[in-house]
Amino acid sequence: MGKKRLMTCTPSELLCLTPEELFEALRESEGRCVYACARSKGPNLIQGVTNAEACAAMGADLVKLCYYDPERPMFPGLPSKDPLDDTAFEEIQLQAGKGWRAREIRAMIGRPVAVEMFVEQASEARMDRMLEEGFDIVCVYGFEQDPDFLPAIRVLAKKAKGRALVEAGVLHGPKLKKAPVHMRQLQTADFAAKAVEAGANLFQVPAVGTLPGFSREYVTDLIDAIHAAGGIAITGIHSSMEGSEAELIQRIAIDNKICGADIQMLGDAGINENMATPELITALSIALKGKRHTLRRMCQSVLR
Repeated sequence: MGKKRLMTCTPSELLCLTPEELFEALRESEGRCVYACARSKGPNLIQGVTNAEACAAMGADLVKLCYYDPERPMFPGLPSKDPLDDTAFEEIQLQAGKGWRAREIRAMIGRPVAVEMFVEQASEARMDRMLEEGFDIVCVYGFEQDPDFLPAIRVLAKKAKGRALVEAGVLHGPKLKKAPVHMRQLQTADFAAKAVEAGANLFQVPAVGTLPGFSREYVTDLIDAIHAAGGIAITGIHSSMEGSEAELIQRIAIDNKICGADIQMLGDAGINENMATPELITALSIALKGKRHTLRRMCQSVLR
């Protein structure tokens, strides 16, 4: 397939991209890429629909299958492969979706999919297992001061070469072992550059206005450092703001586009920690790339 922008690829073209082609398609999209988080091990927001399906249907270009466990895969909203696994939940009309694997969900939604690991989980065996599952992006998250963070990125980058892109990022509040700590002490331009140099193709930073002190100027400095090191910059809307109002999300979208963000992510907090409020995915997409590209992404069949 010739050189294309991610936002103009059909679902079947998206699933055929090599890691190198995916990287270029993301870079060529000029900041118009929506990345949505969908918990797999968590309740589905819409009855009879997995969170991954909902994120894709509402306009996401990339979907992260958060908390995916290759040892016990499950995607609530689908019937379990073994019907007996759903009997315990019949009274609350819930399908547990046990037994479905990441590759199957990827084909079902027609989007590149990602998975995350935290530094303390990122053993070589777990890295190998995630890569075997067929993810397009494998992420490792930690803290700047964690001595294992950069080594973990290096190991993952070596294993993932030619198989998947590597994403890294610095976590916020809930995972902090010593609080309070201002995020600007944890997230610096120098560390972002070092992470990319260690092998991260993509590096995620907090979006403008989503954490105290993350001004346009500060986020621009972070993004400039990521770009100078050769990486792609993701700005993440987390801290439960992915359950706010559409007008706020669209304001954040434009602020981060001004800063130079290549990809903008909505986390999975939403209403009850499973995915962003669905209409916010569409609102973010419309703000970044207008209705023409948004509606096409939402409407194209996965068979296209």
